[in-house]
Amino acid sequence: MRKVAGALARLAFVLTLALFVQSCGSSGGGGGGGGSGGPLYVSAGIGWNFPTATFTMAAVDVEEPRGTPVDTAVVTVDTIPLPSAGGGSYGVMDNTTFTAFAAGTNVVLIVTQGGYTATATVQMPDQAVITGPTGSTNDATSAIDVTWDAVVPTPTFYQIIVDGTYTASGSTYFAMVGGGATIHAIPPDTLLTGTSGIEVSVAVYIRESDLGPDAHVDSQLGVSNTAVSAPFGTL
Repeated sequence: MRKVAGALARLAFVLTLALFVQSCGSSGGGGGGGGSGGPLYVSAGIGWNFPTATFTMAAVDVEEPRGTPVDTAVVTVDTIPLPSAGGGSYGVMDNTTFTAFAAGTNVVLIVTQGGYTATATVQMPDQAVITGPTGSTNDATSAIDVTWDAVVPTPTFYQIIVDGTYTASGSTYFAMVGGGATIHAIPPDTLLTGTSGIEVSVAVYIRESDLGPDAHVDSQLGVSNTAVSAPFGTL
């Protein structure tokens, strides 16, 4: 998948990366049976509370046929049109375009191009309730467990994210676990030692891969709802 342009590429990276790694196959809720072999390829990610409660992201790639980006498609999310960013990418990132993505509400994507239509509806999942780590005495030279309460219905997968400000490498830490998980161990020496105010995000993802008979079999819509932990510290 091509990166969307400019700021959209930077802020959409986590969501699109997770969706495409998962496209190799996963278990859990939210998946469909795939498209019916139509020509319209659509890969879409809708992020709510990403990375904070005042931020929403919608990023959609469109190709017709597969491998040929198109900038003339009509792309809507909940009837709101998404502008083209060029190169077959469409999207917005702000805190004003969408206001109704609360957990349990339906996210409706419709893409029309060249007489073809791809569409899917996915329910926005609940946020994960993050229960750990806590306190200021977490040993960064040992594994640090991130824990959360199970989300119902079972999501397709979770993603765990720690900003590079708090990692020893300076790079953002990403990990994905199955939708049935409630714990992930951040490896030893990943986080900075002697650091306070660290936050970890847990994103809950639901994916739908059936976008109708006009959609290419690789098409998909993914939605995410992200929670941020209370600050914690390391020794």
